[in-house]
Amino acid sequence: MRDQEGLTLQCLYYGSKRENMVSGFIHLQYGDIITISNHGRFVFGTGWFIFIMINDSMREFALMRELEDAINTNRLQTGIDVMLDHSISIFYLDKSLVHRNKELFLSLSTKLKESSFLLHRITNNFPSGKQFS
Repeated sequence: MRDQEGLTLQCLYYGSKRENMVSGFIHLQYGDIITISNHGRFVFGTGWFIFIMINDSMREFALMRELEDAINTNRLQTGIDVMLDHSISIFYLDKSLVHRNKELFLSLSTKLKESSFLLHRITNNFPSGKQFS
């Protein structure tokens, strides 16, 4: 979870139609690790709910449309994107030192601090070696 404010997702508990659907909401915090599976449930009138695992402990069926929106707006980021952002930040931080660009260095050091935190969270939890049950 990349967004500092977190993200609220609608989760399905049971039901196959919007009229009889029982759902709730969960709030994801900054730094939460979300593993998305290929298991899903379809609710007529609402759409697909995809099985996710949060921090290797909580298991929920989250509304796929909300997950897609979060990924497309960069509120959720894939593990490889976090690793790439971290590597790019280090590269440009080194470049700013060579060129003695103070403004760029300060902005990149803030970005590097954020990506380092997220990378640390990912590397301690990824790959988890656990399977969905």
